[in-house]
Amino acid sequence: MRQLNTAGRLGVGATLVAALLLLPGSNRAAAQESKSSARAATPTPTPRPRTLGDIAKTLKLRPPSRQAGAASGAIVITDSNLEEYAAKGGLTTASGQPAQRGGQASTVNVQQAQADAKQEAKRKAWRSMYQRQAQLVSSIKSRIKALDEQIPGLWRQFYAWDDPAYRDGVIKPKLDKSLNERNALAKRLPNEEAKLPEILDRARRDGALPGWFRDLPKP
Repeated sequence: MRQLNTAGRLGVGATLVAALLLLPGSNRAAAQESKSSARAATPTPTPRPRTLGDIAKTLKLRPPSRQAGAASGAIVITDSNLEEYAAKGGLTTASGQPAQRGGQASTVNVQQAQADAKQEAKRKAWRSMYQRQAQLVSSIKSRIKALDEQIPGLWRQFYAWDDPAYRDGVIKPKLDKSLNERNALAKRLPNEEAKLPEILDRARRDGALPGWFRDLPKP
């Protein structure tokens, strides 16, 4: 009798299990469990490592927004907040000194150009003075040389001419004039020659350089 009861219970339990399997929800749960088991059984492929080129393709350069700057604590300067930051002393502003240095450089350049022009004018003035004096000395020497060649001929004419009137009235005045001129030039020449080193000395005391007179002809 006890064995019959146990068999009856097993039969009822089997019937209930079969009924539960026939229910729609039970079918779906079983299907999902089957799929999950299939996915678990299928091996997952190992992903390919990303290269720098792949990463670079996904990056986009974007200008920092005002909100991003505020969130990160960075100062974003715009036209609207420029005066505000300047009033707080949070900005480094130019004091105008670079422009002042530029102005000073321009002034120095102008002053240097003026000094160079003044120096060049001085150089030309002293060179011209020395050159005129050297030409004067050269002309005196040339005239003395010409008179030295002329005077002997006048002496020969004076002594060779028989007519006293022509000799004393024509030849003698020419001879005397040449002799007087020659004597005057001979006396003047040392004084004019002495002026050349005086000009050089005055020029040096005025700031002249030795090279200013180097290419000038010597008398």
